[in-house]
Amino acid sequence: MKINNRIIVILGVAAFSLLVALTIIGHFFILNTFADIEQKQATADMQRVLTRLNDEVENVAATCREWAQWDDTYVFVNDLNPAYVRANLAEPTLFRNMKINYILFYNSSGKLVYSEGYNPETGTSLQVPQELDTIIRNSIIPDGMPGGISGRRGYSLLNGDPVILAGYHITTSNQSGFPDGTLVMVRYLDAGQINDIAQQTDLDITIRQILKNAAIGPISDADLKKIEGGSILIIPVNDTVIEGVTTITGIENIPTKILVTVESSRYLYHQVQVSMMYILGAIIILALILIFVIRWPLRKYIVNPILSLDKSMKDIGQSGNISQHVTMQGDDEILSLTDSLNRMLEEIDRAHQQIRESEAKFRALTENTPDIVFSVDMNGVFTYISPQANVYGFPVGDVVGKPFFSFVFPEDLPRVQENFKKILEMDRGSSIPFRIHDTRQNIHWLEVNSTVILDQSGNRIGLRGIIRDITERRNAMDALALANKKLNLMYDITRHDILNKVTVLFGLVDMTNASISPEERAQNLKEIRDASQAIYRQIALTRDYQEVGVKSPRWNPMKEVIDRAVSNFPSTLIHVASGIEQLEIYADPLIEKVIYNLVDNAIRYGQKITTISFSIQNSDDGLELICEDDGVGIDAGAKEKIFERGFGNNTGLGLFLTREILIITGLTIREDGEPGKGARFRIFLPEGTYRFVEK
Repeated sequence: MKINNRIIVILGVAAFSLLVALTIIGHFFILNTFADIEQKQATADMQRVLTRLNDEVENVAATCREWAQWDDTYVFVNDLNPAYVRANLAEPTLFRNMKINYILFYNSSGKLVYSEGYNPETGTSLQVPQELDTIIRNSIIPDGMPGGISGRRGYSLLNGDPVILAGYHITTSNQSGFPDGTLVMVRYLDAGQINDIAQQTDLDITIRQILKNAAIGPISDADLKKIEGGSILIIPVNDTVIEGVTTITGIENIPTKILVTVESSRYLYHQVQVSMMYILGAIIILALILIFVIRWPLRKYIVNPILSLDKSMKDIGQSGNISQHVTMQGDDEILSLTDSLNRMLEEIDRAHQQIRESEAKFRALTENTPDIVFSVDMNGVFTYISPQANVYGFPVGDVVGKPFFSFVFPEDLPRVQENFKKILEMDRGSSIPFRIHDTRQNIHWLEVNSTVILDQSGNRIGLRGIIRDITERRNAMDALALANKKLNLMYDITRHDILNKVTVLFGLVDMTNASISPEERAQNLKEIRDASQAIYRQIALTRDYQEVGVKSPRWNPMKEVIDRAVSNFPSTLIHVASGIEQLEIYADPLIEKVIYNLVDNAIRYGQKITTISFSIQNSDDGLELICEDDGVGIDAGAKEKIFERGFGNNTGLGLFLTREILIITGLTIREDGEPGKGARFRIFLPEGTYRFVEK
């Protein structure tokens, strides 16, 4: 057989083989792969729908939890006062706004004391069905637990219709005392809400009840048991539609008879089928053209030289030695191509050598300097950071791709952003200090210096700079300022207060020497002793003040701190509310002295005191630690003065010292108790100075 015919036969066999191979691959691999992708997409669509259905549950639960923690609700479940009904339940708009159909109040004995229902479609009241009470007693208020289980929520069926239930214990707003009943809210999952979810997810959704012994399309009994257990079943309906089927899990993961069906388009799968047909047709046409056009000159004068050239290039690539040259005989364009390839290899070899040298220099610089070298894009997102970031617990891979500003303290963020803006817009800025938390929650002071990065066209594309740790320098400055403040204050105390007492002592001594009356001399000696004791106490308190700020602030577990501080006081007086067991405060270690001073002041001046309690309360910008008692309280005119040095009946330094300890880490204290009913001290904890740790 002639070579030309051989080439034709070989090309024909190759084309036919390629066609068969592509057909097999297309049907058994590509289509199956897209079918798997389609299954995953359908499962993801179902998960999106289930997530939205769960969001509906959480919305009802949030509303129920908010109402259950009202003080008015706590009072109403006991006295059923009409004012509560008029203010909160009489207006239909309340039910429409909350999207609630039923609301039920159970007392602590599990008795239903009040219920209300509303139909938003007709605008009329609804009678609470008996079946609803049965559902609640089987889930939220089970037998043997008349007080109910707070926080239970989920789906159920009410007279064949899906509903959302949520129940929470009725408590006071500050969570003090015991729960006094259970509040339950119920919402129908009607067609309007299902349509809203369908529009939000852009999916066709059907939700219905599974009737006993009723067939569900092509679903077998075994598959039905799986979806009733919460599994998702994906069923291709036809070439254009795929369907996902599952059931909604009820309260406490109890299976329900609520079937959810989600239809998705098989557009991608269908397009792949059509594309495969076009590709196969195109391959047949190209194979025919290849067979009848290509002849042996192509193989001899073009294919073989190119194959030889290709082999030479592959050999160079596999060896990694770019300095080798490609050799080729002849005087045609292929030889010219060979010369061009050789020149290109020489340029690549030189470029690789320069890159290796540059990388070595840069690596030596970044790895041996204590500073952090970084670069960010125009949005402030890290594009590079040197390994020194590991010192703060941040792996390089976790930092790259994140915004620079996400690591900066919120209080320092405006200054840092303004400095970055000046550099990017006007190529002018200055070194700017800021704070960060490392992964161990330690605070570090850093200083950043940066310059603009320009592309080849001179356009700004980001910043490059260094970050230097200045924590030790800042700590030294803060310690020096604090030391000067304490020295000045101690000097003032020593010079002013103690000298006043010494002057009194001198006067009393002179009066005693001049007196001839034994009673007067005895009285003078008593006053001399009292003045001496006052001097002793003042000097002792200056010793305590010297300790303020000496040790670095740390995270203090408040339950342990309170237990140590009150160990010398009667335990029956102290009550610590729940929630404090997990609370830790970032403060000076002398925070224990703060607790001791508050308890000591309460016992010393409370007169009729029987209880001292510690609790926590959320505020707009953080958290408040509250210490309150039931003593005589503090006069309105003295609420601010009690924190001033020298105010009070003893040394006048106890609460002053308390405030100084708290100020070190940005904490503040105030008193807002009601005179005659007790004192209440509130220690404000800004964001970042407290955390809750599971014990």
